[in-house]
Amino acid sequence: LFMTGNGKSIPVDLNSLITKLSSGKISELYMIFDLGGISEIPDEIGSLKNLRTLGLYGNKIAQLPASIGKLTHLEVLYIDGNPIKELPESIGELKNLRILGIAKTLISAEEQAHIQKLLPNCKILVQ
Repeated sequence: LFMTGNGKSIPVDLNSLITKLSSGKISELYMIFDLGGISEIPDEIGSLKNLRTLGLYGNKIAQLPASIGKLTHLEVLYIDGNPIKELPESIGELKNLRILGIAKTLISAEEQAHIQKLLPNCKILVQ
């Protein structure tokens, strides 16, 4: 599922959308916005148990919910272009995560090192 925008507000109830998607077998979800977009990811994101790829490019997301750690099948996570400074400790539960895109975020080198310790088999993309 792809959700895109060009800086215009799109009225979407993410809680309801994710709840409806959780009953299916969705494996990829991309929420991509050029200017602005989503500022918060609801806890319900953790109910998407079959999700393998999550792309949250170019939004206003400052933090991910702890429930992100419930996405145990997640292999690819892109949070590029968001004002995120740190990830929740539950990110360490994502043992299948192979790629983490953090380009154009506010994640420090120290936080990157911490994430790498939690996820030693994950490639962290900073560009």
